[in-house]
Amino acid sequence: MSETPVGLRFHYWGGSLLILSALLAGSPLPAPFDLPLARTLLIAAALLLLALGGGVSRNIFRGRPLGTTALLLLAGLILARAVLPSLIFGPAGGDPGLLTPLRESGVLLLQALDFITLITALIVAVQVARLPGLPPRWRWAPTWALGALALVGLITQTVFLAGSGALTLAAQNALLWGGLVNNVVAVFLGVLVLLWTHSDAITSREGDHRAGDPRAGQPPYAATGDGA
Repeated sequence: MSETPVGLRFHYWGGSLLILSALLAGSPLPAPFDLPLARTLLIAAALLLLALGGGVSRNIFRGRPLGTTALLLLAGLILARAVLPSLIFGPAGGDPGLLTPLRESGVLLLQALDFITLITALIVAVQVARLPGLPPRWRWAPTWALGALALVGLITQTVFLAGSGALTLAAQNALLWGGLVNNVVAVFLGVLVLLWTHSDAITSREGDHRAGDPRAGQPPYAATGDGA
C-alpha cells in the first residue's frame, strides 16, 4: 500500500490547523497567552503549510505562481493585521477618544490593510475554483466563505459607526455573531481541505497502481511536473 504523498500530508495538517483555530475560541488559555494572537498564528501556519508544505511544486495550487504567491501574502497580511493595532494604539488600545495624527494614520493604514487582505483572499479563492479535483458545486465554496466574512465585517463596522464607536449592546451582538461566523468558516474551510486532500490521495494511489509508476506516493501533478 502506497504512503500518503509528502505534500498531501502537509495539506492534512493545514486543514487540521484551520479547524483547531476555531476550536481554540472556546478554550481558555493560560495568562501569558493571547487567544486572538494564538488563533491568528494557527491560521497563518495553516496557510503556510498549504503553500509550502512538501515543496512549492506539491502545494495546494500545484505550484501555480499566482495562487502560491497570493496564499503566502495572505498569511503575512493576517499576521500583520493582528500585530499592528497593538503597535499603533498600544497593548490596551489607549484612550479611544484621543485620536492623534499618528493614530489617524494608523487607522487609515489598518483600513488599507483590510482592503488588501480582502482582495488577496479573493484571488486565492478564485485560484482554488480553477483547480481540478473539487466537485463543481464545491469549487466556489471558499468564495462563499469569503463573502460571509466580508458581510459580517461590513455589518460590524456599520453597527460601530452607528454607535459612534461605543461598545453598545448592538455592537456586542455584532461582535458575538461575527466571531461565530469566523469560527464556522474556519471549520468549513478546514473540513473542505481535508476532504479534498483525502480525495487527492486516493486518486494518486489509484493512478500509481494502474500505471505501475516507480514514483509511487507522489501526487499526479508532481509526477508530471505541471506548474502552469
